Amino acid sequence: MSDVSSRAHTTTLTRRRDGRRAVKQSPVALRSAVLLQLQRKTVKYQLATVATEYQNVFMDSYNIVGVLGRGAFGVVELVRDFNLKKLAVMKTIHIKSMSTENVKEAIKEIQILQMLNHPNIIKYYNSFQNKQSFHIIMEYAIHGTLENFVNKCSQTSNYIAQNCVLNIFSQLTMAVDYIHKMRIIHSDINPMNILLTGSQGTIVKLGDFGSSRILTSDKIVGENWCTPCYMSPEQCCGKPLRLKSDIWQIGCVLYYLITSKHPFYAESLADTISSIVEGVLSLSDKMTFYDSDVIRLLHELLNRDPTVRPNASAILSNPYILPYVLNSNCRWFKSGDLAAPDHQLPLARTPTSEHCLLVQK
Repeated sequence: MSDVSSRAHTTTLTRRRDGRRAVKQSPVALRSAVLLQLQRKTVKYQLATVATEYQNVFMDSYNIVGVLGRGAFGVVELVRDFNLKKLAVMKTIHIKSMSTENVKEAIKEIQILQMLNHPNIIKYYNSFQNKQSFHIIMEYAIHGTLENFVNKCSQTSNYIAQNCVLNIFSQLTMAVDYIHKMRIIHSDINPMNILLTGSQGTIVKLGDFGSSRILTSDKIVGENWCTPCYMSPEQCCGKPLRLKSDIWQIGCVLYYLITSKHPFYAESLADTISSIVEGVLSLSDKMTFYDSDVIRLLHELLNRDPTVRPNASAILSNPYILPYVLNSNCRWFKSGDLAAPDHQLPLARTPTSEHCLLVQK
């Protein structure tokens, strides 16, 4: 054996010995590597169980019409669904740029969407994946977000009619009541995640379940993310999430519908959180256009103590909300499903489609 070959052979043996010594000296590192590999295999298996293989699914079934939005981990596009023969939304999530935990969160979103079937929740149609990304096909809400609707109203009118506000709010609450009965907490209810559809834009749909959790107890401990102005006091303080955290958020949405402003808004995140924790809610002259009992309901929803806030079923039994529930196209409710109201108020006039569209000038 030549000197060069001998030196190369010796170097290889030395590296092998060093490698063996390194493994023996670092069992923690070896265990971490094995666990990471197992995690990746588990996530890959979970992904395969919730989404079919990409193959030719996209080419055969969908055609991209345009881009609706982009995010840190993907893109949302408007597509034409050849099977359903209508427009749909495709949410593409790029797996390669995500951590294992982020991928798990995306898988959880698909699993939750597959569980849901309610007229006031965005419908799940399909999901498929390849090595680089996976895709979720969902219902397209033709009239856009609630935020866009309120912005348009504020440009042309002084305030939104009470019947219109309560119609939107009642449909949102029906969606929340449905997921709460399934022990699901949304945790990011805000005007950007509430969508309007139907021929006249009067059907409300709750969407974006990316931050949702399935409750295994009365509370959930862990990190949670949502739009700052819509965070509950318990979220701001790092306390466990609960179903009543969603009730706070629909209270914030009701405030937004009444005032056309986001609640607790401040110049900095720290000031916003401080306002939420201290309960500093700005009053608005627009509140005078609404019945005092509607404003009282608003304050009940925005109680800093989550145990005092009413649950979704109790809200739906409120005499100002009940007529909208009974007049809706939703067939999920029976008279026994609604909690008896604590006090009797004069019933609001039964809404019609004309009332739902009415905006006062």
